[in-house]
Amino acid sequence: MENEVDVLIVSSRIENKRTFAAHPRRPAGNTCSASTVLQALEFLATHPLAIIFYEERLPDGSCRDLLGSGPSSPQMNRLIVVQCAGEWDLEALRLGAAEVLRVPLQSSDIDIALFHAMRQGRENQAMAAEA
Repeated sequence: MENEVDVLIVSSRIENKRTFAAHPRRPAGNTCSASTVLQALEFLATHPLAIIFYEERLPDGSCRDLLGSGPSSPQMNRLIVVQCAGEWDLEALRLGAAEVLRVPLQSSDIDIALFHAMRQGRENQAMAAEA
């Protein structure tokens, strides 16, 4: 993995924020958090981030509010959606998310999601450099 990768944790649940922030193999770099879609969008407007852990449903919207910007958006290639309830919904993957996780969050699932997000980010950077 790259040396310094920023992470944004977007969740209204403190236990999800703690799990991601304390994950022993998360990338080195700044870790920031937001509790609402609005906070996440405001932050993303001014801060380029590499990996986003995004709770599927928030008090003011859902992950689709961010996914609506399309899979070509730089943020989409490293978005990891977290589902807290309901049936598996893989629409986020079709819209460009790197991974979909379910709670309770397992360390091995987070590792796999981080690997996929980092790989997608590197592939997208390589394609952009070739263009």
